[in-house]
Amino acid sequence: MPRIKVRSIVAGLAATMVLSACGAAPEGAERVERVTSPAAMSLVATTGSLAARYRLNPLAGTRVYAYTLLAAYVAHVGSDGEFAEADAATAGEIVAAELLLDGAAARELDAMRRRYSPEQTTRGKEIAKKILAFAGTDRYDEMIKIEMASAATPPASTPREWVWEPTGLFRTNAIEPLWGELSTITESAATCDIPSPDFGVLETEGRAILTKPEINNSVDRSVLLWLAGPGTPGPAGQWLVASNGYLAGLPTQDVTRVLAAAAVAAFDVGVLLWREKFEHMVARPETMHQRWFGDELRLARETPGHPSYPSGHSGFSRAVAEVLSSTGDRPINFDLPQDMIAAAERIVFTTPADAASDASNSRVKAFFHFPADTRAGESLGSCAARAALGEIERFGEAVPVREKSAPFDSSVEVANPGQAQLQEGVIK
Repeated sequence: MPRIKVRSIVAGLAATMVLSACGAAPEGAERVERVTSPAAMSLVATTGSLAARYRLNPLAGTRVYAYTLLAAYVAHVGSDGEFAEADAATAGEIVAAELLLDGAAARELDAMRRRYSPEQTTRGKEIAKKILAFAGTDRYDEMIKIEMASAATPPASTPREWVWEPTGLFRTNAIEPLWGELSTITESAATCDIPSPDFGVLETEGRAILTKPEINNSVDRSVLLWLAGPGTPGPAGQWLVASNGYLAGLPTQDVTRVLAAAAVAAFDVGVLLWREKFEHMVARPETMHQRWFGDELRLARETPGHPSYPSGHSGFSRAVAEVLSSTGDRPINFDLPQDMIAAAERIVFTTPADAASDASNSRVKAFFHFPADTRAGESLGSCAARAALGEIERFGEAVPVREKSAPFDSSVEVANPGQAQLQEGVIK
């Protein structure tokens, strides 16, 4: 299939038309070349927009980002340098379209790819096929077919007082309670672990923040920035979009590798976070306020629908931040979207680590998490980042073959099962 280089003539074409019409180019006319952004950046922008439009839950979004950008990286690293971007765009387009299973998304991805190649490239299609085969062994397809039980025995290690229950105005059920059973993309991430929660520490920290809570602090600028709820690219997508700006100016091959590693780390840490959340089933601060003080904690925003320990935002943020910092520390920008009580604003952090710390602190200020939750999430994020940085290059050499794990135990019971299958018509 034909492939094109990633440079397009803008003013040169216009000058040619003038020459044909008038016989001479206007004095001072210049030939201008516009450099197209790396294909991996375009894939981030396009899939992030689609994830927001389809209101994907944060975990479903990480899966799309990870396999899409992994495909782009693998296609890019082994391609003829002249056509690497065309191959990366093709591989990423095909994988994202297959995972999203939506005609409108496929057309938008096709339009994105046409910036780099008028048709899908042969190599891009070959790599996409390999990555989709690899994705097919992570147990996702099996997970969404399981009918989960509605009752469960709380884990023996969690005191009854601390057992999680749905929170918020609508008592939202758990989001993807079996996500922690999926296979991580990197092998070493699967061994990442954190200690069981220390309920003595949790109570000390919990009573400190819940005795005379300052509810006004729960809607400050920092909290609003890191909400990343439905209708956004999700926590991982928010970081990947910011990564585009952070990596601007680096060589294209480095941009592609780092974005792929960041997306893989985000997916892997999501699996780890959910594994721990539903292993310990720790109640949210909102619930513990009711149990300790006997009255409802009226929060300005809905508490996320999954257990408290560890913090998801802390894990996603730390994972991507550490991957980005592998290229050196410099300022990173995040955009606070227009909100009912806040104007749109660009917020600049000195380093990715500073931004990740702000994300963790915001979850405590919002009364979504205890400080111990954020420390545990950050620990898992760091481990996932190291795994992604250590293993990403082996994917460029050859896509690993991964056997499917043993089937799910269909009798497994998960407390207050969520509505994971709401996405089934959209996400494969």
